Amino acid sequence: MRGWALMSLLAWALVGWGQTEYTIDEVGSSECTGVLTDTGGAGEDYGGNEFFVFVVDLAPGIPITVSFLEEVCLESPFDQLQIIDGPANSGLNLATVTGIDFVPDAVTAMSGMVTFIFQSDQSVNYCGFNLMWESQAPPPAPPVLEPQPVACGDAGV
Repeated sequence: MRGWALMSLLAWALVGWGQTEYTIDEVGSSECTGVLTDTGGAGEDYGGNEFFVFVVDLAPGIPITVSFLEEVCLESPFDQLQIIDGPANSGLNLATVTGIDFVPDAVTAMSGMVTFIFQSDQSVNYCGFNLMWESQAPPPAPPVLEPQPVACGDAGV
């Protein structure tokens, strides 16, 4: 539990230091890190009858980790946030988040793209969600060393 509190504190510190903040209705981003909230933003309720898709699109194969910064509150099962590894129509569903007063587990999209789909019905609207994504650059490829032919008479031969 202590580790989670420290991680949350670190996440909040990072949010204030240069990460771009988006709301779900802004379509997408190609930033390596960012914060995403529902249409109410941090601290306000989202609207009714919403359907938005937000895509984080980086280079293929770059892992993107999605972590929630605080408890979610979405009217279950009518309002929900889907997190998909890849495009909406063909990607792998990593999580469908709905319910109140819990912090969902972090998930990682391995394709270099993560799609968020948020939908709400017309009746009850709650405080929503506040999450961050962070890319993890793959390790650099090792250099390829090719032997160079040595001619007779070169220095050192």
